[in-house]
Amino acid sequence: MWLLLFEQNMNYPPYHRRMYNRLLSDCNGYMQEFLNGVNQFDKFAQRQTKFQNGKKYRCLCAKFRNRAYLTPDEVKMHLMYKAFVKGY
Repeated sequence: MWLLLFEQNMNYPPYHRRMYNRLLSDCNGYMQEFLNGVNQFDKFAQRQTKFQNGKKYRCLCAKFRNRAYLTPDEVKMHLMYKAFVKGY
C-alpha cells in the first residue's frame, strides 16, 4: 500500500529524483542527472565487499527489483532501458 502512495505522490527526496527523472521531455534521450545517478550507484555498488568478491551486484531495475546479481555493464543497461525500481 505504501508503495502505491509513494508512486502516486512522486515526492521523492532530492537525492532520489535523479533515479526516476530518466527521460528528456521529448523522450529522445536521457536526463544528465539520471546518467549521473546511474554512475554514482555503480561506483557505490562496486565498492561493496560482496561485489569485490564476485564482480556482480544486485540489479535495481524495474524488472529484477533487487533480486538478480548482474555485472556492472548489465545493471547499467537495465537501468537505462527499464529504469530504477519504484520506491528504492
